[in-house]
Amino acid sequence: MAFTEYSSYKLFAEVVAAGPPRFNPLKRKLRGFAALPVGWNHGEGVPVSNQAIRVAEYFADIAAQLQLKADVFPGLHGDCAIAFYQGDRSVEIVISAQNLDRFGLHVEAGLGFHYETIEGKDDASQAEVVRHIIQLVPEAWKSPAFSRYVGSTGSSADFRMSFSSTLQESPLTHLTGS
Repeated sequence: MAFTEYSSYKLFAEVVAAGPPRFNPLKRKLRGFAALPVGWNHGEGVPVSNQAIRVAEYFADIAAQLQLKADVFPGLHGDCAIAFYQGDRSVEIVISAQNLDRFGLHVEAGLGFHYETIEGKDDASQAEVVRHIIQLVPEAWKSPAFSRYVGSTGSSADFRMSFSSTLQESPLTHLTGS
């Protein structure tokens, strides 16, 4: 599977390649699925295919980069799933060992038995999956609004927040006494 075929993911892949932590517990758990014995689930189930694990690792990197809660699960037929969580919303992706270009996608809102299926499909594109994952990022994290910082000296400064976490202007330009 060539992940660079989708332009929206190409940009995202560059960010992910630059930033996720070196140690990713989801990746460790995913790699363990390859060692599952035949019949691992009450006599059924085969190990997860290395190809499905490799694709799932890309999605695990996205979870790490966006700081989203996520978990991974083995499937009975060499497939695996990765679920992303934010508040009462979740996105679950099923990666089939037979078709690594299309994904099962299940998007929900709600908790426990009280949930609503927002979208469910068996043939989602990579771009659709990434779009739903990005929608889990809280709006406050994306806001370019001004923030107030109060230091131990009692002074405060307004400064503009940006997606890149670099200041757009110096906090010293807005110093005010308290």
